[in-house]
Amino acid sequence: KEDEIPKDYNPLELKLIISMSIATSIDALIVGLGLGLFSTSIILTCSIIAFVTFLAAMIGMLIGKKTGAKFGRKMETVGGIILILIGLKILIEHLITHYY
Repeated sequence: KEDEIPKDYNPLELKLIISMSIATSIDALIVGLGLGLFSTSIILTCSIIAFVTFLAAMIGMLIGKKTGAKFGRKMETVGGIILILIGLKILIEHLITHYY
């Protein structure tokens, strides 16, 4: 089947880890810039973000482990589409509030 994950797929491959790290770092950079504009408690904010990120990552890994074999690459596509839609929603909201 084309939906199955190839046997030589290694989620711990250095190239994959680096690309995921860059994507996560860009997100963190934008959040950091945004938080820098407000006067907030950095320690409290970072602690909450770290806890929520840890919790979401663990839940995602557990769900992925249980459903990965069944849904395979289809879920990667669905996840990518959801992220694109979220980005478009945020972009449209900002464009509407700044221009109208």
